[in-house]
Amino acid sequence: MVIGGQHFSQYTIDRIQQTLDDEPSISQLELSRRVCQWLEWRSPNGRLQDMSCRKALARLDQLDLVKLPRPNRSYSFEKPATQTIEPVVANARCTLDQLGQISVEPVISRYCSDSKVWFALLDPYHYLGSGPLCGAQIRYRGRTPLGVLDAQCWARDPDDPQKSKRRYELPIEQKESYKWLRSLQKVAQVQALCPDTLLVSVGDRESDIYELFEAAQHTPHAPGLLVRSEKSRNRKIDQGFLWDVMAHKDVAGSLQIHVPRSGSRKARDTWVDIRFAKVSLKRPKRNSTLMPAIDIWAVYVLERPGQASVKSPIEWMLLATVAVNSFADAQQRVQWYSGRWGIEVYHRTLKSGCRIKDRQLGTADRLETCLGLDMVVAWRIYHLTMLGREVPDAACTVFFKDVEWKALCCYGNKTPVPPETPPTLKEAIYIIASMGGHLGRKSDGFPGPQTLWRGLQRLDTATEMFVIFSHQNPNSMQSGP
Repeated sequence: MVIGGQHFSQYTIDRIQQTLDDEPSISQLELSRRVCQWLEWRSPNGRLQDMSCRKALARLDQLDLVKLPRPNRSYSFEKPATQTIEPVVANARCTLDQLGQISVEPVISRYCSDSKVWFALLDPYHYLGSGPLCGAQIRYRGRTPLGVLDAQCWARDPDDPQKSKRRYELPIEQKESYKWLRSLQKVAQVQALCPDTLLVSVGDRESDIYELFEAAQHTPHAPGLLVRSEKSRNRKIDQGFLWDVMAHKDVAGSLQIHVPRSGSRKARDTWVDIRFAKVSLKRPKRNSTLMPAIDIWAVYVLERPGQASVKSPIEWMLLATVAVNSFADAQQRVQWYSGRWGIEVYHRTLKSGCRIKDRQLGTADRLETCLGLDMVVAWRIYHLTMLGREVPDAACTVFFKDVEWKALCCYGNKTPVPPETPPTLKEAIYIIASMGGHLGRKSDGFPGPQTLWRGLQRLDTATEMFVIFSHQNPNSMQSGP
């Protein structure tokens, strides 16, 4: 038997077991060193391969060929055993009409207590048991990117470094902030083509400018506008300062959200209070138009104090042109804004995956052309990531050409013959992610853009070699939805 590159004969296995019987208190480290000496198992530098031997001994114990002593102590880094939850399930036998109203409560994260109840119910009642699920389907529903609607390129004038000091004197058309108005116009053009669909333009705190709300009032077929307000701007409304007025409003309701881990900040589940009101946005003094105050809706999201020790509790002020008449509407505006994080993932894929900053091209026109190609590549990677979470059981042909998934299966399964039917999108994504370094452990979660872009780079090479050896048509190498 060969384990870890070393041959273990029956004589060696019997000798190991005899040593364990004669010396029950022998440690696994001492045993591994003895076995290395018996087999002359050494590294190129002459040291005993005791670590590889300990892994081999563990494998022999799993195969019931030897009986290793069980450790009688625990370590501080070991996780305690999870307490078993036995949820109470009512034994109801009736029709749905007799049962009455049924409420569906989503499990917001794997860290909350509801998640433990969820898995405890899956074991006895679901035919697949409590195996790993494919991402958070509710969380990512409707977040699959469909493409890039508009992209703007500009360069700051190196001969005018003092332009920022004259920002209050310049018209909006001469400022970088004009990009937000251009984006609104592009979305309005699509909104005109989709009159039965509500499009919403979402912006971060940089887009908190009065001219953007003013443009939304005058633009034909203007889409909905949702902007996170910047607190340092001291935005004024008719009743006073916006933040002070909203802080004194009554709480309309509370919402539990999951805050993901970011750097040294730990992931947590927290409750936020939501307030909303219709306000009149006053025109700033620098604006020379005679337009009266603009009516918008403000949604104030504030994390409850005392829940956890955090340096920066959640505090959002969302300004919307779409009416907010109830707590359900306010919840929906919060969900809309949470989808803005997708653009950050897209930019990270563009910068780190496509490495657009490392391009060394001679002219700005060449750089702009290259940027256009890289934006399509970054979108395809992000699209594949979210598509796998939304429709994991779909055939992978919704994204890959035949030659690509065949090359992928041959590479992943280490076989020259591809399968008759294509794998599912989830299976294909996991193979690509494994090529990019994804380990596929239960705690790793669904593959992200980083491992997918690495795997897709290797897939290109694998597809090219598959075409060469199988004499496929090179034109079938083109891929993409």
